[in-house]
Amino acid sequence: ADSDEISYQAAEAFYDNGDCDNAINAFSTYLSEFSKGAYSTYAHFYRGDCLYSKKNYLQAIKDLDYVIKQPNNIFKERALEKAARIAYYKEKNYEKAFKYYRELEQVALKRTYSLEAVRGLMRTAFKLNKRQEVEIFVSALLDRDDVTEDDIIEGNFYAGIMAYNNGQMNKSLSHLDKVIKLTTNDMGAEARYRMAEIYMRQGQLEQAKTMSYRVINEAPSNETWYLKSYLILADYYTKKNELFQAKQTLISIRDGYQGDDMEIRREVDQRLNEIMAKEKANTKLQDDTPTNNQYLETQEEDQ
Repeated sequence: ADSDEISYQAAEAFYDNGDCDNAINAFSTYLSEFSKGAYSTYAHFYRGDCLYSKKNYLQAIKDLDYVIKQPNNIFKERALEKAARIAYYKEKNYEKAFKYYRELEQVALKRTYSLEAVRGLMRTAFKLNKRQEVEIFVSALLDRDDVTEDDIIEGNFYAGIMAYNNGQMNKSLSHLDKVIKLTTNDMGAEARYRMAEIYMRQGQLEQAKTMSYRVINEAPSNETWYLKSYLILADYYTKKNELFQAKQTLISIRDGYQGDDMEIRREVDQRLNEIMAKEKANTKLQDDTPTNNQYLETQEEDQ
């Protein structure tokens, strides 16, 4: 027992002094000698914490998982929070992250950890396209008294996009309107664009035009939604039969875009082809329309 404690304390001293390199080695030595020692949970957590701080996430999560499985230990909240972050941000394993956040929600005693759990559950549910869960966790987040402005933005954004994806356009507009009132960041840019897109689908052309210009003027730093807003403007001009203006808008996108988003290029080309087909049809219609002289010639023949 004495050698167990002495070995552990030597490793812990490195950790307390912020010397993670020596701490990792010392905790590894301790665990190789006392794999089921009195301080094994401590050693796994502190080594995992050091590995996490050194961005050695694949090794860190092994220690954190060990800690999470141990009953009634003081590190469980911290281990779950770090493991969930690794799964979400580094591994991008959203099912795994969802499970970690769910357990964190159930065991969290500190408000900071319960808040982090709800945020994580909302984000992972969105990534996993779990519509009902998104609604539940957005409501849970927004109902908290420690909710932040960023939470309000993020919660309404996820709820708005999920409603959009499920064809609930008016519900989507309601949520996204709350987002655009608070931010011009990437979420704000997409929210403005989606609202413009919804208005266009609903045939509310002037609102679609106005919201497209709001992306262009208020959130121009996000190139994707900035350019896609010009596509909606082109659609607006096309529906108004202002084909020259629509065509020039699309040509300016095509000639000025230097990015590698093939979807934008395809959408531009598709719209240009449709406009040229309309122009050709209009020209043919004009050619086929009898002139006044033709009408007179026909009348003379009848006489």
